[in-house]
Amino acid sequence: MFSIMSSRLVLIVGAALVVYLVWSNQSITTLNIFSMQINLSGGMLVLIGYLIGQTALISYSLTIKTNQQKTNEHLEEWKKQDTKLAASVQSDREKQLEAKIETLESALKQALKRS
Repeated sequence: MFSIMSSRLVLIVGAALVVYLVWSNQSITTLNIFSMQINLSGGMLVLIGYLIGQTALISYSLTIKTNQQKTNEHLEEWKKQDTKLAASVQSDREKQLEAKIETLESALKQALKRS
């Protein structure tokens, strides 16, 4: 993973490279797309490719961030459920111990009455 500073540096260097390539490639190129002829400079092709790549990269990073947020929300929900479950288990143990104490007390009272 890149840090914020290094990712900004990559963006700046990439943008500078694209500007250089756009500026230095001014010759016209003919493209045949779907039986249409389009005249574009080589630099414009570089710029279009760069913009498409940046759009894909931004979309991917937003998807990753959204998935990470959903994962964090699920983890928080599970932690809350674990806390509730631990409290419930503790409460059940206390109830079991109280029931055992009551059983032992009643058994002791019966034993004392017999003797």
